[in-house]
Amino acid sequence: MNGNAVIASGALYTMKGDVRNDLLLVECKTTKNDYYPLTLNVWEKIAKEALRDGMRTPIMQINLKNGDKRLAVFSAEEFEGTYSFNLDELTVFKKSFRITKEMIINIGRYKLVITDWEIFLKVVYPAYYDEMMYLPF
Repeated sequence: MNGNAVIASGALYTMKGDVRNDLLLVECKTTKNDYYPLTLNVWEKIAKEALRDGMRTPIMQINLKNGDKRLAVFSAEEFEGTYSFNLDELTVFKKSFRITKEMIINIGRYKLVITDWEIFLKVVYPAYYDEMMYLPF
């Protein structure tokens, strides 16, 4: 992604997230568990930070079992048209959801895609990057 690690892993007021490039702000989470409890508050925080940080697109990299399984979490709306996701879809009425596998979740006002990190890097991000490079800004 040609990204740079953020100094102090986003603890500085002016630089949030863990990794950033021209288009994305990536928040990385690692757990020893086979699930990650994604909360609506965490996603909203990352989304706001990405917006404030030069209108970047928020992404989460979730490492389950200390990195044995890596997932990407992103807004379906941001990547609409770049890739067709044939995944199970679930609407969550609670403020948190245990991420364990690839799927689409509707949480709050967000439709989030959860997919394998390698698929994100090899298929989704390149298509998104190509599409964004042709926008007139």
